[in-house]
Amino acid sequence: MNIGWNFPGNNNCDIVGIGEAGIETFKGSLFSSLAREICQNSLDARVDFNKPVKVEFILNEVKRKQIPGIDELTNAIKLCKEFWKDNKKTVDFFEKAYNVSTSKYIDVLRISDYNTTGLTGSDKKKLSPWQDLVKSSGVSNKNGESGGSFGIGKSAPYACSDLRTIFYNTLDINGLKAYQGVARLVSFQYPYKKGEITQGKGYYGETADNSAVNSLISIGEYERKEVGTDLYVLGFIKDNSWKDEVIKAVIEGYLISIIQKDLEIEIDGVLINDSTINNLIEKYKDEIPLTYNYYQVLTSEQTVCIHENFEGLGILELKIMIQKDFRRKVLIARNNGMKIFDKQNISGTIPFAGVCILKDKKINAYFREMENPQHNSWEPDRHSNIKEAKKMKQKLFSFIKEKVLEVGKSTVLDEMDAVGAGDFIPDIESLQDGEKVNSEYIGSEVKNYSPLEKNNNIKTDIDGQELEYSDIIGEDTDSIEEDEDSNKRLKNLYVGGKGRGDIKEPKGGRLPKNKGTELMKICIKPLKLRLFMKDSTNEIYKLSFVPEHSAQNSYIEIFAAGEQGNTNLEISKATSENGDFLVFNKNRIFIGNIKKGEKYSCLYKIKYNEACSMEVVVYGYKI
Repeated sequence: MNIGWNFPGNNNCDIVGIGEAGIETFKGSLFSSLAREICQNSLDARVDFNKPVKVEFILNEVKRKQIPGIDELTNAIKLCKEFWKDNKKTVDFFEKAYNVSTSKYIDVLRISDYNTTGLTGSDKKKLSPWQDLVKSSGVSNKNGESGGSFGIGKSAPYACSDLRTIFYNTLDINGLKAYQGVARLVSFQYPYKKGEITQGKGYYGETADNSAVNSLISIGEYERKEVGTDLYVLGFIKDNSWKDEVIKAVIEGYLISIIQKDLEIEIDGVLINDSTINNLIEKYKDEIPLTYNYYQVLTSEQTVCIHENFEGLGILELKIMIQKDFRRKVLIARNNGMKIFDKQNISGTIPFAGVCILKDKKINAYFREMENPQHNSWEPDRHSNIKEAKKMKQKLFSFIKEKVLEVGKSTVLDEMDAVGAGDFIPDIESLQDGEKVNSEYIGSEVKNYSPLEKNNNIKTDIDGQELEYSDIIGEDTDSIEEDEDSNKRLKNLYVGGKGRGDIKEPKGGRLPKNKGTELMKICIKPLKLRLFMKDSTNEIYKLSFVPEHSAQNSYIEIFAAGEQGNTNLEISKATSENGDFLVFNKNRIFIGNIKKGEKYSCLYKIKYNEACSMEVVVYGYKI
């Protein structure tokens, strides 16, 4: 038996360059992809479901001479650089690789798992877990409920290696021992073997047939003594943040698995399990705010838990919690707790967070078929039944939205800042004593009555939550520009309605002129703004704002935003805060003359049967 590195020839076929597709896929998120793919593989190979799978990420500086075949590997790296001497990107990569491989100490990241089957089938030439991981491209024999399905995840560790080299080491559940090194370099030409050009991939093992060595290997001080698998990432691309990045990636990707005691991870001395997760979440909550929301959903007694046999595919579990400042997203996860993606565009008005777990094997397998290679999105075109998959995806999203709205409707919260405005727009109620409140409005007739009595024919699913305000109101409101209609008739703006929305055009069909010119329409940015549900029983909303500019003939436009895409809403009633009628038409409420720095308020109702976020734009005519 001759053990060493062998780089097979390409038989005058393809020449492989530096931009290997599988590796490039993960270069944008090195450490998070590494953590995600490794933990997924280990969870898929779980043995005892009464115990957690354990995964270790341990970084060591290993003496160069302790790394098997390092001189041969260094020579191959040198030949790669010479073969591609006219390609700067390749030369730069292999110059660095050569320096790493000739260093006295080489950084090696060891990744080890326990309570797994190990990589079975190391003694077989046909497809097996060993062959899939070590020697296959684009191959995965995992079943429907397992995490991987494309065979591309195996590239993630190579993307984290300056040498693009991994050693695999396993003691499998059947007692078989095996190790093998794999270097995914580029094609190069041997100065011997009659100038043969290689395939680019090399193997450390039995050189006669590139098979594994039937024993265990130790690189550094560690020795495997129980069933499981080790990966040694040679020339690990480390930086000062690698440890934190892997910790955050594990928490973000496998929060459910950790809380459910299905997974336990150690990252260079930091233990992540159900006992330590709380402190770690608190430590990183500002960097992973969505995951912090999800953690609260998974651990709070206020969480509403819904179980549903979805479309005959099996049980899914949906957990929803309503709380101020929640980010309005739902984590979609596999039955093993692995996060797929964050579902958004559910409600722009209800401050919630949710977690949806596909619990049963059938539903898990169905939606897995839509996953992209990175396992972070559902793409129905990948499914065997595209048309049906699109419908099922939409039905699931509709189900989630429906349940969020139901929970939101039954949950009463204190008044909250408008979304996106609270961080930078002071509370309108914080106006100092003595500041004038102006209730001017347009209309020839004033009536006093109890504001906006209930109209049972009007329904809205806003459900008592704070409305959304968009600070970006199209044009730059710091400058005052004339729009294209400023010298044209504005037929919907007036002046003499009777408080029932019946707008009349001013006599002569034109707005008043100012010093011989038409009025200039401007967009007015509120210095302060407050928009919220004042009365959830009667579905009455209150808007208060302080304008940045003075203006005359001013009006408010209200839009549904988010999924509805700036849809115009229809106002059904509007009054000032003291009950005086305000003129309204479609999505406009007419305020009249306004002064810079003074407070204006109105109450209104809308005709709309969908939950939506709202955007408010204030217009007026320059004085």
